[in-house]
Amino acid sequence: MVSKELSTLETVQNEMIKIQNENWKVIDEQFETFSNNIHRLRDCTQVLYSRQQINFNLDSISSLLALAYTNVKSYRSALYAFRMNLLTAIPTILKRQLPMSLVSKESLNLILETIAMEQAMEPDRLSLAIPLEAILSYYESQLLKDAISTPEGLLLTLSMPLASSQTVYTVYRAHSIPMPQPEEGVAIRWKTEADYI
Repeated sequence: MVSKELSTLETVQNEMIKIQNENWKVIDEQFETFSNNIHRLRDCTQVLYSRQQINFNLDSISSLLALAYTNVKSYRSALYAFRMNLLTAIPTILKRQLPMSLVSKESLNLILETIAMEQAMEPDRLSLAIPLEAILSYYESQLLKDAISTPEGLLLTLSMPLASSQTVYTVYRAHSIPMPQPEEGVAIRWKTEADYI
């Protein structure tokens, strides 16, 4: 009975060795296949990386095209706004007034401040005849001397009234007169900055 069990054990052991050898053989074959095909995996990795770069470049190109389209649209709307400003400025220019649609308040302030600073350095020390802070509307309405159309655009010649310490001014007294309105018992009275102007 012991010999029968030993013989059975030996048979089982032989079968296990046979199965292990077959498994090792399969593993060796698969490892050899993997070793032979590893260059293909590298090629696949490189192709995948190249496609990712192409996708990234396509995204960059599409975002740049979108930005260019936005810039063209904004440039077109800016040209349209300039054209409309120019058309609305023509009647103002014909009246010899400075068109505020073309020359902004900030630009006019900068021009007047530049003149005031330049005149402060001159030996005769001229200054703006009308204080800038007090009456900017004068400069808007009485400043334009001439307007010439050139290939580059409009050339506006501005006339700046300057005064020296010897300049004599005419002083006027302001009288605020009530202005009657259509409604009974109602009138408008202007508020002046000072009694004398």
